[in-house]
Amino acid sequence: MVKFRVIAPSEEKIIRKDISSKFGPNIFENIQKNYQLIVAEGKLKSIFLVPLQIVEIFNQIKEKESPSFIGIHFGDLLKKQFKFQIAALEFISEHTEKNVILTGKGEQTALYGKNIPLKLIKKVETRIKKDEFVILRNELKESIALGRFLNDSEDLSKITNPNKIIIKIIMDLGEYLRKER
Repeated sequence: MVKFRVIAPSEEKIIRKDISSKFGPNIFENIQKNYQLIVAEGKLKSIFLVPLQIVEIFNQIKEKESPSFIGIHFGDLLKKQFKFQIAALEFISEHTEKNVILTGKGEQTALYGKNIPLKLIKKVETRIKKDEFVILRNELKESIALGRFLNDSEDLSKITNPNKIIIKIIMDLGEYLRKER
């Protein structure tokens, strides 16, 4: 049976540190202005992002009844490591500049879990250093994947091969569709 509870400070610290190291300072704090993290503890520790109005209701009923589900699955705590769920990227992308806009073909490539060459990048929103994490977005600015930049973004104009892989896909929205088969 899964039991829901408010996140402990030590668990919150792990998540804050992970988000800050990947996407910059204050991202976690900005998300927490409108949401609270709730832990669903069973075989795993799943972390849910819950609107503050729903948390108020949860706090009123938690002693009498345990919900079946609450909020948006933000990620999982595995020992002392946080593993994002793809839904988390949409919330993080609103508070970071580490976003890359892909072309239509780039979106399709990312959704198939394939790495992204230079020619499929439409726009890099800020300077990104080699090995930094980026959120890949389609032309509608929907978050579709998490990737790692393989070059410094300032060097992109010097690259002559448009097929050179620039972003390694870490996770993508299409992964969920491929798993369902």
